[in-house]
Amino acid sequence: MKKSAVILALFLFCFILPYAFGRADAPASGVIAGKVTSPAGTGIAGIRVSVYSLSYTIQMAANTDASGNFSVQYLATGQYRVQFSTYSLNYLSEWYNDKPSFDKADNVAVTDGATTSGIDVQLAAGGIISGTVTNVSNAGIQNVDAGAYDSAGSFVNSGSTDASGNYMIQRLPAGNYRLQFGTYSAGNYFPEWYNDKSSLETADNIAVTPGSTTSGINAVLATAAAISGTVTNAAGAGASSVYVTAYDLSGLSVKYSVTDTAGNYKIEGLPTGTYRVFFEAGYNTNDLSEWYNDKSSFDTADNVSVTAGGAAVINAQLAAGGIISGTVTAPGGSGIPNVIVGVYDLKKSSIKSQPTNPSGVYQVQGLPSGSYKVFFQTSSASGNNYAPEWYNDKSKFAAADPVSVTAGATTPGIDAQLATGGTIFG
Repeated sequence: MKKSAVILALFLFCFILPYAFGRADAPASGVIAGKVTSPAGTGIAGIRVSVYSLSYTIQMAANTDASGNFSVQYLATGQYRVQFSTYSLNYLSEWYNDKPSFDKADNVAVTDGATTSGIDVQLAAGGIISGTVTNVSNAGIQNVDAGAYDSAGSFVNSGSTDASGNYMIQRLPAGNYRLQFGTYSAGNYFPEWYNDKSSLETADNIAVTPGSTTSGINAVLATAAAISGTVTNAAGAGASSVYVTAYDLSGLSVKYSVTDTAGNYKIEGLPTGTYRVFFEAGYNTNDLSEWYNDKSSFDTADNVSVTAGGAAVINAQLAAGGIISGTVTAPGGSGIPNVIVGVYDLKKSSIKSQPTNPSGVYQVQGLPSGSYKVFFQTSSASGNNYAPEWYNDKSKFAAADPVSVTAGATTPGIDAQLATGGTIFG
């Protein structure tokens, strides 16, 4: 055979034939197509059509168009199960063919390069619960979360009240529901179950029929108690990002708030009772946490009593903490960035940590008066290959030199020069 003929044969084998018969690495081209309609037979736009493998792994998805038609592409040969999901429309989600779950869904066969058409569904309309949530002055309450639970106590769906206190919960299957009105983002009100009940077990049932609205499911929420105030630092400026938490007398956290940029906070939704309040300073500040009123523990904290409908005002001024600072260098004397400097108490409990800056300088602040041990460690993510150590050039916690700290003062010069670490290749 001539050389030119050999070259031509190789060209055909390597480049032309794969395209003629289908490349091995070409994307799958099977398609599932159909139409989604309402009970009236009109197409529904915006329905999410998701295709799953038989191992319940999602493969591809698409949305229906303005006429309700869909086409899910790029599927390999195999068996699939298809889910039709609604999000903002009042239709009930389902699996093909009119099935309630993945396990019961009919399989849909797909052949690579072909279209499996006629995978049509008609979605049932959901039921609706609606109503208005007001306060004792008959003013609507915004941002109340109205959640519907089935007879087994499982959450089904929810809606949130608007500026006038109106809400609507859609996409509910036929059945009886119990409704909870949550007030986490609504302000200083008590949550409740319908109708003015305290629990799921005692709540009234609400009957729902698909395609219709059960209206007038209203609630009047009682005003709760609140604790508010301002938190400042040692210099008298507002302390932001302070977590202020109210605990009951058993030590259980009840509610919390976070101070704003001016140091103001407000804990709402509290039942009548007696509380102890903890002010947790921001992690990257030089403020010390404390219990009210300037106490060091829950057991010694002052009580704060509140009554539903009333408010207590308590402020706090956080004391300045102590600071440990220094520089971490390499054997040649250059600063090492991104070294994690950890401060531990003498029981080896981690207190705080900070990374070194690009020059190897660090500062760990917000430390109460006491003795500490300091650990220097690099991570593989930092790209630094240095051996960790305890201060002062010690290999173990027990042998580390203690570092004394006084609140409101800085203990400087806690430096470290890290040895180059070894490397194992494989």
